[in-house]
Parts: sequence; structure tokens; C-alpha cells
Amino acid sequence: MIDYFALAVAHALIAIAVYRMAGNPALDDDDLSDSGTNDTARSAVSPVSTGVNTATGEASR
Repeated sequence: MIDYFALAVAHALIAIAVYRMAGNPALDDDDLSDSGTNDTARSAVSPVSTGVNTATGEASR
């Protein structure tokens, strides 16, 4: 019985967190022009290693 109670409490807390986050007005702010970040730094990092250095174009050994 305590397992069901613990599971219910955990799910209730997650539901409350999602409900509160969904109503947060900061989530609707998509203004990226003022952030000053450059997307080229993010695009240089590949999630999959190809064996080629994207900065120099040289193959890694």
C-alpha cells in the first residue's frame, strides 16, 4: 500500500511542476536577438564523431 502512495505522491508532484511551468509567461519569450549568442559555435560541435575536425577540416588520427 505504501508503494502506491509513494508512486501517487511522486506523480502528483510532477504534475504540479508541469502545471506551474505551463503557466509561466517566460516560456513564451522567444526573443533571441537580444541574447548576443552566436550560433556558429553550436554548429561546430557535432553530436556524432565523424573523425574530421570541423574547425580545420583535417582528419583525426
